[in-house]
Amino acid sequence: MLTVRTAAIARGAILSFAIAACTPGKPSPTIGVSIQNLHSEFYTALKTGIQSRARAYNYALILRDADSDAEQQMQVEDFIQRNVNAIVIVPSNSKTIGSAVLEANTAEIPLFTADIDSTSLDSEVAAYIASDNIQGGAKAAQLMCEGVHKHASIAIIDQPEVSSVHDRVAGFTWAVNHTQQCKTKAVRIIADVDVDVRHDGAQGATAEIMQTHRGLAGIFFVNDESMLAAFPRLESRKPCVAPILVGYDAIDEIQRDIDRGAVYGDARQHPDQLGWKTLDEVHDYLNGKRLRNPFVKIAVDAYGPRQCAKRIAESS
Repeated sequence: MLTVRTAAIARGAILSFAIAACTPGKPSPTIGVSIQNLHSEFYTALKTGIQSRARAYNYALILRDADSDAEQQMQVEDFIQRNVNAIVIVPSNSKTIGSAVLEANTAEIPLFTADIDSTSLDSEVAAYIASDNIQGGAKAAQLMCEGVHKHASIAIIDQPEVSSVHDRVAGFTWAVNHTQQCKTKAVRIIADVDVDVRHDGAQGATAEIMQTHRGLAGIFFVNDESMLAAFPRLESRKPCVAPILVGYDAIDEIQRDIDRGAVYGDARQHPDQLGWKTLDEVHDYLNGKRLRNPFVKIAVDAYGPRQCAKRIAESS
């Protein structure tokens, strides 16, 4: 299961790390980092990537877990009060974080968004570092169309309020409608259902889709956490049965489910690389290098299928 913070750690507690010793006579740059949902496996790996690069660059980190939009706003305000050299945030809400970004702009502190961007038109980020989610969505569609039968009907469990998810669904939908493999099989998307950003309702929405569309061949989940919320007993699911499940992230738990056939496959992000690259961009910026393109993409690949691929090969 996903890592959960122990009860001994208070909600909203500050996780502060002083990384490496200061250079004699010159204080290390301090970077304020606010990451939503640090009890998820993906963001824990992203945090680890940020920490490792900070050590290499001799930066001090003030690292905080943001459990809500309001909490993240206060964290950014605190970073500004501390006069940090740069701010990195993984927004808990891409639409409302714009006011925090604007405050950083006013204070002339460069702010970088990782994984999820700000959608505010009034504020400006120094760089947005994220997986190539359009590419990842297409990878997920490739897996789906490989695993389903001809004239298959499939569904999407969606979270459209998240900017990165919007790109994943755009890439998935485009690939289903335009790539040769999907067109040859005449795969159709018959439902695109929204669930809460924290995955509330994923189980009910998935059950309703499966009940309404009895012949449903596959379901695409826009992240692994929504898949786990929809199937709390995923590990006991029979291997390679319809509807096949395709997810996004390929966290360790889901990789094990793919290996045994409970899940068909996942678009796989690399959150550790995302963390490294984010600090690389901060380092370049602080050393006078300005980006030509403020959107820095990290490649996404596919994980799986494993057991199900063998079954397909045997039946072909």
